[in-house]
Amino acid sequence: MIYTNNWLAILVAVIANFVVGWLWYGMVFKNLWVSLSGHGSMSMDEMKSKGATATRGYIVTIILGLITPFVFFSLAQSLLVSAVGGALMLVFWIWLGFQVPITVGSVLWDAKPWGLFFLNAANQLVSLVVTALIYAWMVV
Repeated sequence: MIYTNNWLAILVAVIANFVVGWLWYGMVFKNLWVSLSGHGSMSMDEMKSKGATATRGYIVTIILGLITPFVFFSLAQSLLVSAVGGALMLVFWIWLGFQVPITVGSVLWDAKPWGLFFLNAANQLVSLVVTALIYAWMVV
């Protein structure tokens, strides 16, 4: 059963997570991310020839960004999470049980450096924590 009906909270979480990602990869850790991901060696023309455009990336990121808060809010409500501590505990287990194992795959199978794993995994954890705090503030 889906309990989520607070679309304003979901929208706030989507926007907040978009801002977290923009700050994380575009400002705070930009040079580190470029270095670790290997995108620094590609020109904008090379990236475009592979189908990467900023506009499409932002649109897809925002649309897919609806999924995480929607699912998190639904799970939290299904599990009767009614406090910040419970929301943060749920975040930790979702992150550790789902996102960390999937993100490790990029190191193991795509030959990406471990530093990129830690950078991406930390970003995912921060984004989930932001989602949990918004849940606790606007839904509980």
